[in-house]
Amino acid sequence: MVVNGRFAHAVPLDGRDGTRYEGYEVRIPVVLLQPGHNRLELNAHLIPAEGGQCVEQAIEPMRLTVRADSTIELPPHAQVAAVPDLRLLGRGAYPYASARSLGLWLGGSDPETLGAAWTLLARLAQTRAATLPPLRVSIGGTRPEGTEDLILVGTPRQFPPETFAHAPLDASGRILQSGSEPLAETPPPAWRRWLSWLARGTPAAAARPAPVSVTLDGPALGRQAALLQWLDGQGRLLTWLAADDPAVLQARVPTLVEPAVWGRLEGDLMLWRDADTVYTDRVGETGMRGSAGWSMRMSYLLSQRPVYWAGAGLVILLLAWSTRALLLRFKARRHPGVREEGV
Repeated sequence: MVVNGRFAHAVPLDGRDGTRYEGYEVRIPVVLLQPGHNRLELNAHLIPAEGGQCVEQAIEPMRLTVRADSTIELPPHAQVAAVPDLRLLGRGAYPYASARSLGLWLGGSDPETLGAAWTLLARLAQTRAATLPPLRVSIGGTRPEGTEDLILVGTPRQFPPETFAHAPLDASGRILQSGSEPLAETPPPAWRRWLSWLARGTPAAAARPAPVSVTLDGPALGRQAALLQWLDGQGRLLTWLAADDPAVLQARVPTLVEPAVWGRLEGDLMLWRDADTVYTDRVGETGMRGSAGWSMRMSYLLSQRPVYWAGAGLVILLLAWSTRALLLRFKARRHPGVREEGV
């Protein structure tokens, strides 16, 4: 059994007279699954009982039958995602495919912007292999009402400056890159954000106050187009398909939806000009989305910060020492004449 091209499980078919399995359970490691569609392959290798070194020839026909009522069941699991992540968008159209309604904010009504938006939506529907949720569209400077996560399509000048208050942009409107100066406002310490998520399940990336002023003076992208994601001050995810000019946007979107480029989506930023000129990076804050139990949150935290295992070990040792000290104190006060066995 192969999942997404990686070995998952093997079942021996070594009965000389054939083998029949009823209710056979196969456990697939969750790590082999990926966002979006997953491919499960059953490969049968039937070796006859008699054969030579050169050719193996079956005397009787060999057959592997998988019953039509076989099922695949996924046990209850936590649905948690670290966002922004363009890889989730490219693999499963997350989070827009599963939203109650899809908000689309167009910077203008020109044919180039409209064409770029419909092309992007068509690619998302194709990625999900299903129709998208009901669409709420706004054109111009007003944000669509009644929507949470949002898709923006247009040039920087077509949207109000406060829209990009938490975007990975510097004061001049240029996109930040790894190693560049951070935004003026410093987010809360990591330990505080993690404790908030452990306690209440809220996004780990807490809201940051908006910069005093954000100006978007071009050209910031040149002949390239960009696809960005970020969390706004209320924890909503925004995806922006951008270019400095609608004509450039229309010319670059067909390249974006090609499998060779779409399959390279990752991080929270992609810049591209053609299939050979693609740049991806992670430049903004990351937060957690979804619901999970306390134990799962703790497991995820320890997996992301292995150094915390040492802290957890020290806490356990401290609790053990405190418990022993309290028990010895209780014994000395209530049972002063009782000696322990072997003492």
